[in-house]
Amino acid sequence: AVGTKVGDECCDIEAYFGVVLSEFFASSNCQAAALLPDGAAVRPYLGCDSGVPTYGELCEEEGQPFPWPAGTDLAPFQINATSYEDCGCTVVVQGVGCFKVHDLNEGPFVDYAGPPYYEGGQVFVKLQACA
Repeated sequence: AVGTKVGDECCDIEAYFGVVLSEFFASSNCQAAALLPDGAAVRPYLGCDSGVPTYGELCEEEGQPFPWPAGTDLAPFQINATSYEDCGCTVVVQGVGCFKVHDLNEGPFVDYAGPPYYEGGQVFVKLQACA
């Protein structure tokens, strides 16, 4: 289930395709990007909320479609948020470790279930202690 803490081996980016979060979030901690297979965009969050490592997803902007359609100018939605709430996140995991997050075949991403988008696999995020 989304938010479940799992073994660290699930977050081994040498064993699995992975995105290094510190690199992805280098320019802002509430980063809109075209991450979905058809070019549609979502906005995840990475921060230290009250000293606790925090990852948020399904981060929406009031009055905007979710996910943002392909081709949307994302610059206004890439911000440095003060918290996951400030980024508009509706799903949050907190703490140190490896956590299960949404796959491309569940929740709001169900439209991506099956070929050509979803070929299996699960999505995890690894959170390290705040610096």
